[in-house]
Amino acid sequence: PLVAPPVSGLCRVLDVLVRQGEQVLDLAAMAGQHLVPGLTLQGDDPPSQAAFETALLDAMRRLNPQRPVWIRDGMADLGGLALPPALRDALRRSKGVTLEVPLHVRASAWFERLQAMNTPMSVLLQAFSASSAPPISQTLEQWRSLANAGQITDALAAIIKGYIDPRCAGVPPSAKVEVIHLASLKADAVGAAVNGWLGLSSSAVPNGTN
Repeated sequence: PLVAPPVSGLCRVLDVLVRQGEQVLDLAAMAGQHLVPGLTLQGDDPPSQAAFETALLDAMRRLNPQRPVWIRDGMADLGGLALPPALRDALRRSKGVTLEVPLHVRASAWFERLQAMNTPMSVLLQAFSASSAPPISQTLEQWRSLANAGQITDALAAIIKGYIDPRCAGVPPSAKVEVIHLASLKADAVGAAVNGWLGLSSSAVPNGTN
């Protein structure tokens, strides 16, 4: 299991793992979460429970059971979808990797993602407002004021700290957890960290990891 709250850089980690030829299951993608992987918001396209399980089973049939499988885990919300009990229990027993990234780095990376998706802050705030657990109106207005003042990364940092992370606080951890500290989500830093996990780096501890 790869465990981290939404907008912690797991998308970048998964991309590197795929490029390295590793086996990856992205539960957020299977759950139709596009705006904020890890949370189901307005504008996402979640499948039915049956379709989700079918897609999951189809993906797992293609995996080599003799090799590790990296799974995005620890999400606060699968949009009402449930993991099959056997998979859920296996994840709880497995050694997980928890990704920790500084708040300002997460906010900056999220801003880059929103720009790449051509998603304005107004759309993001509307999605949070229409979610199943919306923030209070006063909090939304504070985020909107920061965004309107051009302080986009400050607004995103406030959303992460005040809304996203608290929602993820109750996610059950895996039985064993290795914590990876990433000081940067730049491509070279993420690549070095992943290579370190996979034993592909000549150094025992790559820069930016612990």
